[in-house]
Amino acid sequence: MKKILGVVVALVFVAAFVGAAPAKFVWYIPAPHPYFDTVKVGVEAFAKDYNITVKEQVGPDWNMDSENTGVLALAADGYNYFSVYPSDASAANGLYDEVVKRGGKVVNFGASTFEPTPASFAVRTDVKDAAMVAAEFLIGKMGKKGTLVDVLEVLEDPNTKLRKEGIEQVAAKYPDIKIVEVAGIKSEQEAVEKIEAAIAGAGGFVDGIICTGYVPTVALSKILTNYETKYKKHPRRGNRHGPCDHEGHRGRLPGRDHLPEPVRARLPVTPGSQVHVRGMEAPAGRLQHQRRDRDGHQGKPDHIQQ
Repeated sequence: MKKILGVVVALVFVAAFVGAAPAKFVWYIPAPHPYFDTVKVGVEAFAKDYNITVKEQVGPDWNMDSENTGVLALAADGYNYFSVYPSDASAANGLYDEVVKRGGKVVNFGASTFEPTPASFAVRTDVKDAAMVAAEFLIGKMGKKGTLVDVLEVLEDPNTKLRKEGIEQVAAKYPDIKIVEVAGIKSEQEAVEKIEAAIAGAGGFVDGIICTGYVPTVALSKILTNYETKYKKHPRRGNRHGPCDHEGHRGRLPGRDHLPEPVRARLPVTPGSQVHVRGMEAPAGRLQHQRRDRDGHQGKPDHIQQ
């Protein structure tokens, strides 16, 4: 995984660097997040392998105004090659215009900006497609009916918006599916509390839970892991299938008053993975590389199976 991320980040920077004058590189992220911790490994590996200094800049929040201020301050300080996670898929284009006018280049990582865009290149997962695949899988397990809790991270993140759209688009095909949205998740504890509250608000039972971001996925994994352990010790506390049996049959998750405190245990979870009621991971999405030629014309995306 680390090797792949290193190659991806290297491709991003090299795409901007080829044929360029002496440059100052910066990797900019809007705010701390576990996903960026993993990507950072690739950034540092690239800097070491190519003997290039890359400034790592962490912004204060997911607000686009903060990203504007941070990136333009770096540009004023002489940085001219940027790898940026855009806080807003639309508004970031205005920021990139300013960087390009000053003679700089910008590449997106993790999320794309809307086309047409001044960004030269993008490396990202097709998060909407991944969310739709996960939603179809889960709704099928639910028998195409029931209450589905959709747990989302911060809505300012362009990827969260795409995941939300994908899940709602799939759910719209099934009239007996009701979505209960839980959004704005920033921490595991917040995710646990909001998931439990959503279950309680739905009358103590839900038929499925889908998490399409790193933080809520880890939180739900802890809830499910602990509850499954408790159920095995006290099988009469569940319904006839239990909360989630080993054959994948749909069970019922308990309400807030019956959920135990999460244990310090973690299932293997990758950034952006999808989790349903059994805590399983749905197929990952595809990477989309948005390439441009030397004249700036947009090429067709290449799809690489992740």
